[in-house]
Amino acid sequence: MKTKKGSCICNAVQFVVELDDNAETLNCHCIDCRKATGGSFISVIEFKLGSLKIDKNKLDSFTYQGKSGKDLNRYFCKTCKAPVYLYVEKYNENYIYAGLFDEIDDLKLSKNMNFKDSHFPFLDIKEENVKT
Repeated sequence: MKTKKGSCICNAVQFVVELDDNAETLNCHCIDCRKATGGSFISVIEFKLGSLKIDKNKLDSFTYQGKSGKDLNRYFCKTCKAPVYLYVEKYNENYIYAGLFDEIDDLKLSKNMNFKDSHFPFLDIKEENVKT
């Protein structure tokens, strides 16, 4: 297990999370993630909800049905609205936004998901890094 600390941009939300040593950083290109952030993709890491130490009173949430027909629950800072983590019913997994970590030098593995039908054509993504 490795311990990661992080926060949102205004520092109202600070957290500590325990990640598996082999936790992968996933770059999700699906339309739901692109629309939630306005970016080309999001970088997230799977985690167990019980391993996250955070003041949930400082978070707000938004639940909606994704393109898969399953719910997505997105949690974000009440103050600056920065996304913090999400639950994806389709995969029954929680994902924390990797960009919030204070230190990122030990995040080595990266896979692209939901790439085939939903990535920007200008992104040069190697097929061997695509997770199905």
